[in-house]
Amino acid sequence: MQSINDAFEGLRSHIPTLPYEKRLSKVDTLRLAIGYINFLSELVQSDLPLRNSNSESSMQPKKVIICHRGTSK
Repeated sequence: MQSINDAFEGLRSHIPTLPYEKRLSKVDTLRLAIGYINFLSELVQSDLPLRNSNSESSMQPKKVIICHRGTSK
């Protein structure tokens, strides 16, 4: 059980959150990790045309918002 808890702590350290948020539950950690992985995947996929194109119009910066819906107890 301790190794599972250690793994979740390691995962929590790689998920971007606001510093004042409370410690994430295991379920919230997994949900945020899934969302973050999907976001990174889309970011990489959207960057591929930029590397193959010299068009200035495709180089517009994108705004990204990552939200966390905390569980209230």
